Amino acid sequence: MPDNFLPRSPAIEAKYTASRTGAGILVLVQTQNRRERLKPRLDLIQHSPPGFDWAHTGTGSDQLALALLAHASGSDEFALEHYQVFKHEIIARLPRNGWELTSQQVLQMVRFVSQGALRRPSRLEPGPLRTCKTAVIQAVLPSGTHNTAITARGSGRTIAGAVTRALRNLLRDTRFRRRAIVNLQMELSVVNRERVLDDYGPRGEDNQT
Repeated sequence: MPDNFLPRSPAIEAKYTASRTGAGILVLVQTQNRRERLKPRLDLIQHSPPGFDWAHTGTGSDQLALALLAHASGSDEFALEHYQVFKHEIIARLPRNGWELTSQQVLQMVRFVSQGALRRPSRLEPGPLRTCKTAVIQAVLPSGTHNTAITARGSGRTIAGAVTRALRNLLRDTRFRRRAIVNLQMELSVVNRERVLDDYGPRGEDNQT
Protein backbone atom coordinates (compact mmCIF):
# COMPACT_ATOMS: atom_id res chain seq x y z
CA MET A 1 0.00 0.00 0.00
CA PRO A 2 1.60 3.28 -1.10
CA ASP A 3 2.36 5.89 1.52
CA ASN A 4 -0.34 8.24 0.26
CA PHE A 5 -2.94 5.57 1.10
CA LEU A 6 -1.84 5.35 4.73
CA PRO A 7 -4.75 6.77 6.76
CA ARG A 8 -4.06 10.22 8.16
CA SER A 9 -6.97 10.12 10.60
CA PRO A 10 -8.37 7.23 12.64
CA ALA A 11 -11.58 5.43 11.79
CA ILE A 12 -12.68 6.12 15.36
CA GLU A 13 -11.39 8.40 18.11
CA ALA A 14 -10.22 6.01 20.79
CA LYS A 15 -7.78 5.70 23.66
CA TYR A 16 -5.99 2.39 24.31
CA THR A 17 -4.79 1.65 27.84
CA ALA A 18 -2.62 -1.38 28.61
CA SER A 19 -1.59 -2.68 32.01
CA ARG A 20 -0.36 -5.81 33.76
CA THR A 21 -2.64 -6.86 36.59
CA GLY A 22 -2.75 -9.73 39.04
CA ALA A 23 -5.24 -11.41 36.74
CA GLY A 24 -3.06 -10.93 33.66
CA ILE A 25 -2.69 -8.45 30.81
CA LEU A 26 -5.49 -5.97 30.21
CA VAL A 27 -5.85 -3.82 27.07
CA LEU A 28 -8.89 -1.53 27.14
CA VAL A 29 -10.43 0.71 24.47
CA GLN A 30 -12.14 3.93 25.52
CA THR A 31 -14.37 5.58 22.92
CA GLN A 32 -16.91 8.35 23.28
CA ASN A 33 -19.70 5.95 24.15
CA ARG A 34 -18.12 2.92 25.79
CA ARG A 35 -15.14 1.28 27.44
CA GLU A 36 -14.32 -2.33 26.62
CA ARG A 37 -11.54 -4.83 26.06
CA LEU A 38 -9.71 -4.61 22.74
CA LYS A 39 -10.83 -7.45 20.49
CA PRO A 40 -7.82 -9.63 19.54
CA ARG A 41 -9.04 -10.15 15.95
CA LEU A 42 -8.32 -13.84 15.92
CA ASP A 43 -10.61 -13.96 12.88
CA LEU A 44 -7.79 -12.36 10.87
CA ILE A 45 -4.81 -14.36 12.16
CA GLN A 46 -4.46 -16.51 15.26
CA HIS A 47 -0.99 -15.61 16.49
CA SER A 48 -1.73 -15.78 20.20
CA PRO A 49 -5.13 -17.17 21.30
CA PRO A 50 -4.12 -16.76 25.01
CA GLY A 51 -3.95 -12.98 24.60
CA PHE A 52 -1.87 -9.85 24.05
CA ASP A 53 1.60 -8.84 25.14
CA TRP A 54 4.21 -6.20 24.32
CA ALA A 55 7.85 -5.20 25.01
CA HIS A 56 9.12 -8.14 22.93
CA THR A 57 8.60 -9.67 19.47
CA GLY A 58 6.64 -12.75 20.48
CA THR A 59 3.21 -13.92 19.32
CA GLY A 60 1.38 -11.81 21.91
CA SER A 61 2.94 -8.71 20.35
CA ASP A 62 1.85 -9.91 16.90
CA GLN A 63 -1.75 -10.16 18.06
CA LEU A 64 -1.66 -6.76 19.75
CA ALA A 65 -0.17 -4.99 16.72
CA LEU A 66 -2.77 -6.55 14.43
CA ALA A 67 -5.68 -5.68 16.73
CA LEU A 68 -4.55 -2.09 17.31
CA LEU A 69 -4.08 -1.31 13.63
CA ALA A 70 -7.37 -2.94 12.64
CA HIS A 71 -9.28 -0.96 15.27
CA ALA A 72 -7.54 2.40 14.74
CA SER A 73 -7.62 2.32 10.93
CA GLY A 74 -10.93 0.53 10.46
CA SER A 75 -9.28 -1.50 7.69
CA ASP A 76 -8.41 -5.18 8.03
CA GLU A 77 -6.37 -4.95 4.81
CA PHE A 78 -4.28 -2.10 6.19
CA ALA A 79 -3.72 -3.95 9.48
CA LEU A 80 -2.61 -7.14 7.74
CA GLU A 81 -0.17 -5.23 5.54
CA HIS A 82 1.49 -3.14 8.26
CA TYR A 83 1.22 -4.97 11.58
CA GLN A 84 4.56 -6.77 11.33
CA VAL A 85 6.63 -3.59 10.97
CA PHE A 86 4.43 -1.99 13.65
CA LYS A 87 5.16 -4.91 15.98
CA HIS A 88 8.92 -4.86 15.46
CA GLU A 89 9.39 -1.09 15.58
CA ILE A 90 6.72 0.00 18.08
CA ILE A 91 4.99 -2.75 20.07
CA ALA A 92 8.24 -4.53 20.93
CA ARG A 93 9.66 -1.27 22.33
CA LEU A 94 6.76 -0.10 24.49
CA PRO A 95 7.37 0.09 28.28
CA ARG A 96 6.73 -3.26 29.89
CA ASN A 97 4.81 -1.85 32.86
CA GLY A 98 2.07 -0.26 30.75
CA TRP A 99 1.17 2.43 28.24
CA GLU A 100 -1.62 4.61 26.91
CA LEU A 101 -2.00 5.67 23.27
CA THR A 102 -4.74 7.22 21.18
CA SER A 103 -5.91 5.92 17.81
CA GLN A 104 -4.39 9.04 16.24
CA GLN A 105 -1.00 8.27 17.80
CA VAL A 106 -1.15 4.64 16.66
CA LEU A 107 -1.60 5.74 13.05
CA GLN A 108 1.02 8.46 13.46
CA MET A 109 3.56 5.88 14.60
CA VAL A 110 2.82 3.46 11.78
CA ARG A 111 3.10 6.33 9.29
CA PHE A 112 6.49 7.19 10.79
CA VAL A 113 7.89 3.70 10.32
CA SER A 114 6.25 3.14 6.91
CA GLN A 115 7.27 6.39 5.18
CA GLY A 116 9.31 5.77 2.07
CA ALA A 117 9.34 2.00 2.60
CA LEU A 118 8.10 1.39 -0.95
CA ARG A 119 10.55 3.80 -2.57
CA ARG A 120 14.14 2.90 -1.85
CA PRO A 121 16.92 4.29 -4.02
CA SER A 122 18.86 1.76 -6.06
CA ARG A 123 22.46 1.24 -5.12
CA LEU A 124 23.25 1.29 -8.84
CA GLU A 125 21.77 4.76 -9.41
CA PRO A 126 24.49 7.01 -10.87
CA GLY A 127 24.79 10.69 -10.08
CA PRO A 128 26.88 13.19 -8.15
CA LEU A 129 24.42 13.54 -5.24
CA ARG A 130 23.81 11.06 -2.47
CA THR A 131 21.06 12.12 -0.10
CA CYS A 132 21.05 11.21 3.57
CA LYS A 133 17.84 11.76 5.55
CA THR A 134 17.91 12.94 9.16
CA ALA A 135 14.67 12.58 11.14
CA VAL A 136 14.00 14.49 14.35
CA ILE A 137 11.13 13.51 16.65
CA GLN A 138 10.09 15.95 19.35
CA ALA A 139 8.08 14.16 22.06
CA VAL A 140 6.36 15.48 25.16
CA LEU A 141 5.36 13.34 28.13
CA PRO A 142 2.88 15.35 30.23
CA SER A 143 2.84 14.63 33.95
CA GLY A 144 1.12 16.00 37.01
CA THR A 145 3.71 18.67 37.78
CA HIS A 146 5.67 19.33 34.59
CA ASN A 147 6.13 18.17 31.01
CA THR A 148 9.13 16.08 30.00
CA ALA A 149 10.47 16.99 26.56
CA ILE A 150 12.50 14.40 24.65
CA THR A 151 14.28 14.84 21.32
CA ALA A 152 15.32 11.80 19.31
CA ARG A 153 17.25 11.75 16.02
CA GLY A 154 17.98 9.13 13.40
CA SER A 155 19.69 9.10 10.00
CA GLY A 156 19.39 6.88 6.96
CA ARG A 157 19.40 6.77 3.15
CA THR A 158 15.58 6.81 3.09
CA ILE A 159 12.91 8.61 5.09
CA ALA A 160 11.74 5.24 6.38
CA GLY A 161 15.21 4.36 7.66
CA ALA A 162 15.78 7.73 9.30
CA VAL A 163 12.35 7.83 10.97
CA THR A 164 12.62 4.24 12.17
CA ARG A 165 15.99 4.93 13.81
CA ALA A 166 14.68 8.11 15.43
CA LEU A 167 11.64 6.27 16.78
CA ARG A 168 13.84 3.46 18.10
CA ASN A 169 16.01 5.99 19.89
CA LEU A 170 12.92 7.67 21.33
CA LEU A 171 11.52 4.42 22.71
CA ARG A 172 14.93 3.42 24.13
CA ASP A 173 14.99 6.55 26.30
CA THR A 174 15.11 5.57 29.97
CA ARG A 175 12.37 8.08 30.78
CA PHE A 176 9.96 5.87 28.86
CA ARG A 177 11.08 2.83 30.80
CA ARG A 178 10.53 4.38 34.23
CA ARG A 179 6.81 4.95 33.77
CA ALA A 180 3.83 4.21 31.57
CA ILE A 181 3.38 6.24 28.41
CA VAL A 182 0.41 8.54 28.96
CA ASN A 183 -0.76 11.36 26.64
CA LEU A 184 2.32 11.10 24.43
CA GLN A 185 2.64 13.96 21.93
CA MET A 186 4.96 13.67 18.91
CA GLU A 187 6.04 15.84 16.01
CA LEU A 188 8.30 14.74 13.16
CA SER A 189 10.58 16.73 10.88
CA VAL A 190 12.95 15.40 8.21
CA VAL A 191 16.12 17.08 6.91
CA ASN A 192 17.76 16.20 3.58
CA ARG A 193 21.53 16.08 3.81
CA GLU A 194 22.97 16.13 0.30
CA ARG A 195 26.44 14.67 0.07
CA VAL A 196 28.10 16.26 -2.97
CA LEU A 197 30.95 14.17 -4.31
CA ASP A 198 33.75 16.24 -5.80
CA ASP A 199 37.54 16.19 -6.05
CA TYR A 200 37.83 17.20 -2.42
CA GLY A 201 35.52 14.48 -1.08
CA PRO A 202 31.96 14.67 0.28
CA ARG A 203 30.52 17.85 1.71
CA GLY A 204 27.12 18.17 3.35
CA GLU A 205 24.29 20.63 2.81
CA ASP A 206 21.13 20.60 4.94
CA ASN A 207 17.71 21.27 3.44
CA GLN A 208 14.60 21.22 5.63
CA THR A 209 11.61 19.28 4.21
